[in-house]
Amino acid sequence: DNLIIEISGNEFPFFDGSGKEYYLKLKDLVVDFVSYKKEIIEIKRNLIIFDDNNFILLLPNKKFSCLVITNFPDYFSWQSCKLDNNFLDIIFSQTPIPKKILKEEDIRFFKNLGYFSNQNWLLGKGKFVYHKMLDLLGNLKILNKEIKAKIIAFRPSHKLNLQLVKKLEELSKGGKNGY
Repeated sequence: DNLIIEISGNEFPFFDGSGKEYYLKLKDLVVDFVSYKKEIIEIKRNLIIFDDNNFILLLPNKKFSCLVITNFPDYFSWQSCKLDNNFLDIIFSQTPIPKKILKEEDIRFFKNLGYFSNQNWLLGKGKFVYHKMLDLLGNLKILNKEIKAKIIAFRPSHKLNLQLVKKLEELSKGGKNGY
């Protein structure tokens, strides 16, 4: 919870293979555990954040679980993965296959969504949906609070994730940790 890493670039360089150096540095750190009571945001009523046809739904739950679903019907098949009890699993995934010949503007569109990085398509089994899951979890980590909710995210994005973070922070600051 108290780790600060400064990166000069768009994101961690995992896709180009240079992430090994980060792993080795992090592995060698001395970890000092500080005991403190972490704040909890417990969702007691349904909460939905949406943007166009994309949404993130939070449902009451005693534990944290998360389901991420991606779908771009004109181009690629469905992918989904879930995190339940700290176990990440692809519950249904197909290798996405382009359904039409992509034009240059289509390629730009998918680059902006994160389907393309360092001259490689991220189309292996579940890679894109894993990426979206990690984006969502990373954005929620900004809160530095435990969340008790079942999260269902349909085609999440950083924009949508950050709208959710802002809403949860607003509820938390308003003394409504049990929204």
